[in-house]
Amino acid sequence: MTALPYSNIDLTGEEAENILLIFNNLQSKFNVSFKMDFAFSFENFSLFKNYLDHSIGPVIEVRHNENLFYITFTQVSYKINSASRFPVSATKEYQTWCVLPLNRQYGHVLLKTETIFDKIHELIHPIEIDFKDDTDFSKQFYVLANDELMARSLLNSQFRSCLKDLQVKDLWMEVSFDKLVVGNKKRIEMSTALEMVDLLDKISNVIS
Repeated sequence: MTALPYSNIDLTGEEAENILLIFNNLQSKFNVSFKMDFAFSFENFSLFKNYLDHSIGPVIEVRHNENLFYITFTQVSYKINSASRFPVSATKEYQTWCVLPLNRQYGHVLLKTETIFDKIHELIHPIEIDFKDDTDFSKQFYVLANDELMARSLLNSQFRSCLKDLQVKDLWMEVSFDKLVVGNKKRIEMSTALEMVDLLDKISNVIS
């Protein structure tokens, strides 16, 4: 594909080019198409509470065998904390956020690589989950959930192995009932997007 089937009015030339590169690279391994009627909202996800606004742009539907998930290129708006006494204008950028529909509900789970969440109050009565039988995972990831049993049933040993193999830094993952989203809160970057797609493909095969 050489052009996006979307209006490019809000996309920079680099963003549009990266989306096309991602789409064309995925074609070698997956059945992909642009999803023009993606009915989904990030409103129920705590990861989006700190954004001033967000709007889903181009969406790629990814199919592989029985697996189905989506890559959204979502425009977010936020203000950078500054010590300056002058007003700070909002920054807008497109970020890659992948969405995986789950076959059952798992409550509310937040997962982050390496560092503790700077905002955890969005989750009501969070429980920090430690995997004593998987110290490598516990050292690499910080997990909060509102239902420990459901979270552990999701994060089985195979799921955790998929996460431990990741090269992506600053990974954020959240489950809200029967939807899982994953991203890194950064501008669109092809290698990161491709790795997140591979992660969701692997996860789809191991979720109970």
